[in-house]
Amino acid sequence: MLRRIHKISKSTVLILLLGGISVMPWLGYLEVPVINEDYLILNWFNPQTVLDGFRTFFEQIVGGHYWRPVVWTATSITKYFAGYNAWPYHLTNILVYGVIVFAFFSFLKRIGFARREAWLGAFIFAVLPSHELAVAWIAGRTDTIMAMFLLFGMNNLVYAFKNRWYYFVPAVIFFLFAMLSKEPAYAVPAMPFLFLLLRESKLSKEDYKEALFRALILAGFVFIVLLYRLIVIGGTPFESSNFSNINFLDIFRNFFLYIPISFVRADQLEKFYYFLIANKAALWITISVAGMLLVLMVIRYRKMDKHEKNLLLFGFFWYIVFILPAVTFFGQWYAFTASMGLIIMAISFLKLNPNSFLGKNVFYLILTIGIIISVINSQRSDKWLEASERAKIAYQSINYTPMEKDTMIFLGVPDKLNHVNMMKIGFTQAIWHHLHNNHIEVSSPLRLELTDDSFISIEKAGDNEIEIEVVKGRFLPVGSRSRSIIINEKIHYEDGFQKFDIKTITKPIIVSKAKIIIKKKTLLNRVLIFDGTKFLPFTKLEEQFKQTKIQKK
Repeated sequence: MLRRIHKISKSTVLILLLGGISVMPWLGYLEVPVINEDYLILNWFNPQTVLDGFRTFFEQIVGGHYWRPVVWTATSITKYFAGYNAWPYHLTNILVYGVIVFAFFSFLKRIGFARREAWLGAFIFAVLPSHELAVAWIAGRTDTIMAMFLLFGMNNLVYAFKNRWYYFVPAVIFFLFAMLSKEPAYAVPAMPFLFLLLRESKLSKEDYKEALFRALILAGFVFIVLLYRLIVIGGTPFESSNFSNINFLDIFRNFFLYIPISFVRADQLEKFYYFLIANKAALWITISVAGMLLVLMVIRYRKMDKHEKNLLLFGFFWYIVFILPAVTFFGQWYAFTASMGLIIMAISFLKLNPNSFLGKNVFYLILTIGIIISVINSQRSDKWLEASERAKIAYQSINYTPMEKDTMIFLGVPDKLNHVNMMKIGFTQAIWHHLHNNHIEVSSPLRLELTDDSFISIEKAGDNEIEIEVVKGRFLPVGSRSRSIIINEKIHYEDGFQKFDIKTITKPIIVSKAKIIIKKKTLLNRVLIFDGTKFLPFTKLEEQFKQTKIQKK
């Protein structure tokens, strides 16, 4: 009796810990206002009634290849009640993430992992730093909502394969909701074949026929959704710019690059890469450790029984199925669902006797590391809050009253602050929102990456020329890849009515200089320059520099 009470108490503590670790690190984001691409997403929807939120199922509210009516409906209805108040969106994201963690825990148990192993897999998934964008970013909810419905469907599909046909109906419904949340869910017809790997008995022709029949049903729903999109909504997912320039070398590179990105943020991986390049000893240590792990994995694989190997293969094919739609383009948020497959593989390798000395210590070691990572994850909300607050100050500083249809040119727009997206995407919509004018043409050809230590100075503003310098920061063209580690570079480009010359040096300290020539004088009164805190009109700066010259004379 006491042993049973102890077991129940231990299980309860672990469940509560899993719930806490799923939610607690993200609560700080409830205070983060609307930021970055959130403006772009929220600008799409302007519902006048609650029912207007459901128009996304029947109309092309946004670009055809971004038809995600389940997510758009949830966002639209939330905007009807909350407007640009960010906390309801963040709260929804956090709660959905918590549901995903427990759904993943349930799924791991149902496919054959012991309760302790399933808990460990869900725990690892919950604390991954790579999930920051999916949870903290309002726009990132497409991945989490898709994953939630996908796991609901998978949990029902497990029972459907245990000769309980009536579970296949809710599985199809959940898969349909996943498809209507984000496009990678179109891969669900492959799932019945993956479940064949989990069969304990020898596979027969009937098993293959059953899997094929279910796969065809799911493929039929995918076809119907695509056909509906094409005829009623307009456009297909393949119109996305992700498929505009397919390069097989990029596909090969991205396939393997998504593996570490499934676990860590892109900026963390970049810093680690440059650390290894700069430190040969660390590089060789890393190679040695990786080699040892590979050898241990081979040894462990040879000792695994058939069921364990099948789970390993299941995880491997899960990763392939859900990462393939993203390999033509690199975006760190695309690895969210695919990371589950890698965790299934990891737990298959880590399958240890819980009563052994090694088994207990490995479990508690992972638990300790996970809690530390969770604390670090929670501290990231301060950086998001700082970026959003500084962005808000910059927007409010705009001292320009545009006509209904006008052009505004912004120079030195901060893409990132402390590696957090500040105004990288959705800058145009943010300007529209703060100036209450959706007809302004916004141009931001010169971008900037900052940290808390960065210092911006405007060296020249006059005679159609502008010179800006940033210490411990970097200028870059709009749309360029960000860098966590700044390198020496020279960039020259032209954009419409401007010429740009950027020179960045890293020694003795990081300094980036941008020289801009405005070709058309009539545009000068529409140019605003970011000085690190606010946007300053070129005309005002030009007058200041003229007065400075007079005083010097």
